[in-house]
Amino acid sequence: MILGGILLNLTPCVLPLIPINLAIIGAGAQAGSRTRGFALGGTYGLAMAAVYGALGLVVILTASTFGAINSTIWFNVGITILFIVLGLAMLDVLAIDFSKLQGKLDLAGKGKRGTFALAFGMGGISALLAGACVAPVVIQVIVYSSDQYAKGTTMYLALPFFLGLGMALPWPFAGGGLSFLPKPGPWMVRVKQAMGVFILAFAAYYGYLAWGIYDSTNVDSEEVRAGVEASLAEEGWTGSPHQGLATARAENKLVFIDMWAEWCKACKTMNATTLKDEQVVARLADYVKIKYEAQDPEEPPAIDVLKLFGGIGLPHYAILKPKASDEANDPQASGWLDYSPRRLRTAIKRNKVAVVVVWATWERDAITMWRKLNDPDYFDPLQAPDIELLQLEFDPSNTEHMALMERTKVVGVPVLAIMSSNLTEPISFQHVLPEPAGFRAALDRARSAQ
Repeated sequence: MILGGILLNLTPCVLPLIPINLAIIGAGAQAGSRTRGFALGGTYGLAMAAVYGALGLVVILTASTFGAINSTIWFNVGITILFIVLGLAMLDVLAIDFSKLQGKLDLAGKGKRGTFALAFGMGGISALLAGACVAPVVIQVIVYSSDQYAKGTTMYLALPFFLGLGMALPWPFAGGGLSFLPKPGPWMVRVKQAMGVFILAFAAYYGYLAWGIYDSTNVDSEEVRAGVEASLAEEGWTGSPHQGLATARAENKLVFIDMWAEWCKACKTMNATTLKDEQVVARLADYVKIKYEAQDPEEPPAIDVLKLFGGIGLPHYAILKPKASDEANDPQASGWLDYSPRRLRTAIKRNKVAVVVVWATWERDAITMWRKLNDPDYFDPLQAPDIELLQLEFDPSNTEHMALMERTKVVGVPVLAIMSSNLTEPISFQHVLPEPAGFRAALDRARSAQ
């Protein structure tokens, strides 16, 4: 990516303007010394890298929906069309040019030449208002980085910064008067066109992904369902996560979860081949095997279950290791009642503070949370007569359970939620409880809201 940034400096929209921009910021021959020119040029380049890095981080980290949509056909078709447009812009078929806006800002006219503030400002503005040779590449890199980051590759967060770093590298040397850059010429157009072809290659890649997704849904849904039902009837699978997890806990067995949908061609293939393989069947013999139907993976409860297990598409598989709790950590042995919507409504109606723990046997943090709740620093405040203790062993296929999770404003278990009649939102703690003083303060806040 650094090499790509260096190559962008050799395009016809950038290379001829380097001496002009150096003159505007007071670098090059106007700097007075090679050291000062090097520093001014470096400041200009550093601003470019910083802006591209910051812009990439903002877009990538705020595009939270990428993880849920990048396995859909319309997302990949949209990216294909976008990259085709960007590639054609690099081939001069279309024009994408933000650099015309630079004249309206006129930083050089407002600031004194030769200052580092002006050099940094000009570098940042030139990065934001990219020219026709740069803007398509920047957009392509940010979109591609967002997609790859959503798929779990964290290193792609730095990709836009490295692009900016590549563009920044020649500037300190040019600012210091080192004329190693080639002279402008017709060859610059070829560099720009080569980058256009590179972007079109990415368009072809995403088009291929879109076709693969379309092809994966071109399946006889009844045939898929029939295969799953045969597994449920003949091969020891269960269709109830709650029942399967309860069995695993009672028998201290590992859990294998197969998340599927009747439109999923890959699910059908896996069910008919890999999951029927003799070695796989033998390995899974000691597991509790669960088939979870995620017919619409973009809607609750399926989307919440996929998020819980880190999935972004189907089929998705998860292996869980339930931990049986001893009596000291048993919720019912500690005075906790089984949750029900009616119990929660009754407690709040009677002006009680409802403390609800949603947990699952496969979550290691759940055992830690129960142990902490049996510590006197947490246990004693919960024995007050105005507190109702409710616990729920989470079943992601149960709509009432999912409704409670939505109310707590938390995705993932375990979670402890404190509710009272006049609290606008529950006070929720996920995975880790606060210090005892903070826990008591949360209870007092719920009381004062009554």
